[in-house]
Amino acid sequence: MKFKKLVHHYKNLVYNQAWYFTGNSDDAADITQDVFLKAFQKISGIKETAKFRGWLFSVTLNRIRDFQRKKRFRSLF
Repeated sequence: MKFKKLVHHYKNLVYNQAWYFTGNSDDAADITQDVFLKAFQKISGIKETAKFRGWLFSVTLNRIRDFQRKKRFRSLF
């Protein structure tokens, strides 16, 4: 139940950050979903809850970079 609250609280911030870098709403939605999937998998490793927001945005930036890297690679073919 707590994770659901975190998603509800941060989903717009994550989506907006993803949209800013991609300029595409579908891509931003995919990245947002991927960010929260990764967050769910790794949340038990966070020891200080005060650092969650910064950690979540680091995950978001990493997912955006991965997405852009894959997109550039696909455009080669």
